[in-house]
Amino acid sequence: MRLLASLYILLLMLTYTVQGQQLFYSEYSPLWINQELQVDSIHRQSLFNQLQILTDTGYFDTKIDSITQQGIFLSTGERYRLDNLVYEFDSEESICFLVDAAFESQTVQRFSDHVLNDLKSDGYPFASITLLETELDALNKVVSMRFRVEAGVRVNIVSLRFEGNKGLSDSYLSREVGFIAGSVFNPDLSERVVTKLQRSPFISAVQYEGILEVDNEWMMVFTVEETRRNAIDVIIGYNPSADQSSAIIGRGNLRLDNLIMEGSSARFRFERMPLDRSRLELGYSQFWLGGLPINLSVDGRFLQQDSTYFQSQFSAETHYNLSQSLSFGIMFSGANLTTTQPQGLSAIQSGRIRMAGITLQYNTLDRRLSPTSGFKTHITTRRGYRTLPADANPIYDRRYDVNELISDIQYYHTISPRWILVPRVHAHFVLTDVYFEDQLVPLGGALSLRGFREEQFRVNSVIWSDLEARYLLDRFSYLFFFGATGYINTPEAPGIPGSLTDSTQLNSAGIGLSYRIPLGMLQFSYAVSAQSPLVNGMVHFGIINSF
Repeated sequence: MRLLASLYILLLMLTYTVQGQQLFYSEYSPLWINQELQVDSIHRQSLFNQLQILTDTGYFDTKIDSITQQGIFLSTGERYRLDNLVYEFDSEESICFLVDAAFESQTVQRFSDHVLNDLKSDGYPFASITLLETELDALNKVVSMRFRVEAGVRVNIVSLRFEGNKGLSDSYLSREVGFIAGSVFNPDLSERVVTKLQRSPFISAVQYEGILEVDNEWMMVFTVEETRRNAIDVIIGYNPSADQSSAIIGRGNLRLDNLIMEGSSARFRFERMPLDRSRLELGYSQFWLGGLPINLSVDGRFLQQDSTYFQSQFSAETHYNLSQSLSFGIMFSGANLTTTQPQGLSAIQSGRIRMAGITLQYNTLDRRLSPTSGFKTHITTRRGYRTLPADANPIYDRRYDVNELISDIQYYHTISPRWILVPRVHAHFVLTDVYFEDQLVPLGGALSLRGFREEQFRVNSVIWSDLEARYLLDRFSYLFFFGATGYINTPEAPGIPGSLTDSTQLNSAGIGLSYRIPLGMLQFSYAVSAQSPLVNGMVHFGIINSF
């Protein structure tokens, strides 16, 4: 069509008639010298563009009417209708489309694309179409077109080839996207590979490059960018207190990918909390099971408070990635608590907890590190029971039902090239007849309600929100300011059946810095609660290194 239109334009530039209407106007005075059109390059291109539009919409009889100092005048004539399109194949077969509609070059392109897409879906990626003939019926104002279709070679994809992958092999990526060697080429195949890889937590970006022939065998080529998920981070906090019971707390995390198998992630975490509490967490996740977007995680958590009690918890969780951003999961967990305290009326009781639930995760962040836009949502609901040993105080039942709801929503919004707003809402509710201490939710510190001491509160329900304003120093580094408020319910007498709860509002604010250095992300924050003097804020210092 473009070639046809260009020929018509050349013809029209040499044509002169008497009558017409003004469709193009020039501010400058065009000159007619020796029967040739002479205008500057800008207005000559504008005229060509106008003529191209007319021929693309079926005005094949358009002619230059007159050229004066006021402008260029054109006559369009009557619009043509598209009668039929004939596509002739190598096999001497042909397809004829009866259109009978006003001529549009886009209409012809749609029919041609339909023919090409059918061939590509059948394994002919190099199919091409060439215009053979255009028939103009000037009397009836109709146009017919005839094309030659060359299918080319039929392609079977023997393998997938990936560029940019370092930690994951081509065979692993091929297996996890469910590729079958010898598959007939199909554009949908490349789209499926891209979609599945984008759901992988190990791939941050993927792009289809095309097909490549090596030793008479065809392969699809993709470029991938792996995420740097191996990381170690350490957070140290100083928690001052008005009663001179200040404390240094610490937390360390280590995450290693592909430690045991490709597509796996191992996690180690150790925390030193106030009141001589130590917490150790071990976890292992395997992503993409059997070529399906299914992730399986197992975790073990161990908590010890001096010699008072010891708690061990084991959990298993499986997630199915419904899309690149949405996943649905099922989880099971069991915990055992052993205490050396007398088993009277006490907030600490030996026993067992069994829970099962479902989780929903939604993540549309534009990047994993220092995101600037998108949502991050995690909702978990679970139900289970707690049992007490036979020698527990008779005032207790031997079994209590337990229900939990956890929700966390973050939103990143860019309000200017430098400023990012990050509102967050978090809620955690525990419902049972008797609240023992190990079932209460720890609250306070760098990863929850900032401005309060680490795990300062043990609550049965909480809902809090904060608004953080970030000023970007570079792509990953930023200063931030935040304000937070929340409501908590705390049992007045944990471990006592029927005890009342006390509701409290908490407020805090603070500033901080997250700065990228060669060693990793350096993080610092100073936060203070509304109940504390300004000089009595909580200080947290940390560094995150990915390798």
